Amino acid sequence: MMITCHLWWLIVYKITNSSEDVRPSLLVNREKRKHELYKKKFDAPNKKQKGRSDMERENREKGLATAITSDNKGFQMLEKMGFKSGESLGKTNCGIKEPIDIVLKQGTSGVGRESHIKEIIEREYKLISGQSLGKSRSSIKEPIDIVLKQGTSGVGRESHIKEMLSRKQPKIKNLKHYETQFRLANKERTKISQIRKDFFKAQRICEELDYRINVKDPTEDFYWTKATIKKRRKMEKQSSEDTDSSDEDDEDFEQYVTEENLFAIIDYIRSKHLYCLYCVITGIDIEDLKENCPGPYRIDHDNEID
Repeated sequence: MMITCHLWWLIVYKITNSSEDVRPSLLVNREKRKHELYKKKFDAPNKKQKGRSDMERENREKGLATAITSDNKGFQMLEKMGFKSGESLGKTNCGIKEPIDIVLKQGTSGVGRESHIKEIIEREYKLISGQSLGKSRSSIKEPIDIVLKQGTSGVGRESHIKEMLSRKQPKIKNLKHYETQFRLANKERTKISQIRKDFFKAQRICEELDYRINVKDPTEDFYWTKATIKKRRKMEKQSSEDTDSSDEDDEDFEQYVTEENLFAIIDYIRSKHLYCLYCVITGIDIEDLKENCPGPYRIDHDNEID
């Protein structure tokens, strides 16, 4: 206990009476930090991380320049098959012993294009000089004319196109035939549709004009509208006698819709009522109608209607 107290007081005395300054110097720390910053700045370019492409290129060049080691699995398999280090592959030992250098092509022509052009030039030269391929010199007596191609298509492209067109010629003729048939059918459908519209319009006008002059019965059943004729027939037959009369009437009226019947209605309203279906006018008399109307039918009014 006495020894412990003595040591304690000794430590306190040393701390309180010590004249040494144990605090770190600010000057030393500042110089040390400046040195570290300078060192980091100097070593930054050396420690800069390389790009992926640079690393791949270096690894590729390193791999191509390095020979296969004897501990390689593939090399060991080749040794078992009789291959020896330093020798080339093949029975005649005439193969390459070094990797083939990679030469980048500088021109813009395709692969094999230059050799093909060179072969053509040599062949033309032999033909011009009289050395024909596989034939005697007497087979060629005059030099072959060199014709410069003016078009932009490739060699043999024009003959190929002509051959394709000759094959497609029958198909083109059939296509034109079908196209003509389609146009005619479409034109016929348009004509029928227009006849139906004009027919129903002429019926309504004829019925209205007849009512104005108190005509009780139409000259022909198809001169008036289907609804009016059906009512008249219903009243005449009393509908109880025939329950299927409506379907039969529809069939009867549908067969009336023809160009000939349309012309009949037009002629009737023109002669009876002095009315033109397409001009939509009523003349004072027949002479007045002829002077102010180009004709009775649609074909006479095509330019005005369009």
